[in-house]
Amino acid sequence: MGLAASLFVFAAGAILAFAVNVSSTTVNVSAVGYILMAVGALGALLWIIMWEHVFGDPRQRRPAPRPPVRRGYPPDEAPTRRL
Repeated sequence: MGLAASLFVFAAGAILAFAVNVSSTTVNVSAVGYILMAVGALGALLWIIMWEHVFGDPRQRRPAPRPPVRRGYPPDEAPTRRL
C-alpha cells in the first residue's frame, strides 16, 4: 500500500469514526472507522520505513561511481601518418 492509499484509508476511517452518526445492530460504524484509521496509519508507517530502507538516508549518499577506464585497441598512442 502506498502513501496516498494509506492516507485515503486513514481519512475514510476518520470520517466513519467521527462524522457518521448511524446506528446499526449489525455493524459498529465507529469501530470500523477506528480499524481503518489504524490500518492507514500502519500502512503509512511501513511505507516510510521501507522508503528509507530502499533509498537510504539522503544525507549519507554514496558518491557517484567513476566511469570505467577505456582501453583502446590499438593502444591509445599518437596517430601514425601515412603518405
